[in-house]
Amino acid sequence: MLKEKLIKQWKYLALLVVIITTSMVMISYSSIVKDKWVSDTILAQPYYTEILVLDNIIDELKTVNENVDIEDINSESIFKQYVEMLNSYDVKSEYLNTLGFNDVNGSLIDGVFKLNNTPDNTLIEIKYTSNSGKKSFKELTGYINFTKDKLNKRYEKILLSYKKAIFNNLQIKKAIKVKYSKEKLLNEIKLLKMSSQVAGSAGVNNPIINPGVTMSLPISLGSKVLISQLNAFEKNEFNPYLDSSSIDAKISILNDINIDEVNFTPYHIIKSASIPKYKSSPSHFKFMLLGVILSLILSMVILYLQIIWEEKNDK
Repeated sequence: MLKEKLIKQWKYLALLVVIITTSMVMISYSSIVKDKWVSDTILAQPYYTEILVLDNIIDELKTVNENVDIEDINSESIFKQYVEMLNSYDVKSEYLNTLGFNDVNGSLIDGVFKLNNTPDNTLIEIKYTSNSGKKSFKELTGYINFTKDKLNKRYEKILLSYKKAIFNNLQIKKAIKVKYSKEKLLNEIKLLKMSSQVAGSAGVNNPIINPGVTMSLPISLGSKVLISQLNAFEKNEFNPYLDSSSIDAKISILNDINIDEVNFTPYHIIKSASIPKYKSSPSHFKFMLLGVILSLILSMVILYLQIIWEEKNDK
C-alpha cells in the first residue's frame, strides 16, 4: 500500500518537474532570442504639389524648346518607379551596407524588410525590423529618404540630358546663323569693293540723286560713300547681318534653369512611421505557454511509458 502511494506521488512529482523544467527552458530561450521591433509606414501616389518642382523645370525647358517631350512625368509613373526602387534587392542591399551590415544576403534582407504593395501600385506598406524601437523607426525613415534621393538623382540625370541636348541644338543653330551672316558680309564687302572701283573709274565721287538708269551695283552712292562703308565693314567686328538675339536669350534662360537642386517627393504619406511601443517578438508569455504545452505532452508520454512498465512488472 505504501509502495503504491509512493509511486503515485512520484508520478505527480515527475509531472511537476517536467512542467517546471520545460517552462524554464522555454523562458530562458526567449531571453536569448534577439528582440524584434517593427516600425511601419504606408505610402501612396504623390499629390501634384509634391512633384511640382519637376513640372516647373519641364515648363522652363519648354519655353526654350517647345518640342521637349519628357515621358513618365506624372504621379502614377513616378510612384511606380519609386515602388520598384523600394522593392529592389540591390537598393536594399546598398542601404544596409550604408548602415554597416556586412555580407548582406537574401535572408538578412527578408528579415529586415517586409513590403506589400497593391497590384495597381497605388499603395505600399513598408515594415522595417530592427533590434530596438528607435532604430527601426530611424532606419525605416532613412530607407525612405535614401530611395527618394536615388530617384531624385535619376531624374536629375534625365533632365540634365534634355538640357544638354537643347543647349547643343541652340549652339548648332547659332553656328549656322554665324556662318550664314559671315558669308553675307563677305559678299557685301566684295560688292562694295567692286562698286567703289567702278565709281572711281567713272569719276563718280559723290552720290547721284537720280542716275536715270537702273544699276545692279550701288555706283550712284559715289566712291567716297562706298569706300567709307567698306572701311567700316572691314574695321568693325560687328556684323549687321547677324541676328542671334533670340537664340542668345534662350541660351540665357537655359543657363538659369537649375537642375542640380531637383528635390521632389515621389510619394504621399498615408501613415507616418513612428517608434513602436511594443516589440513584435519574442513574447515571453507565448514561450511560457508553449513550454507548458510541451511539458504536458512530455508528461503524458512519461506517464504512458510508466504505465506500460508497471503492467509488464505485474505480469
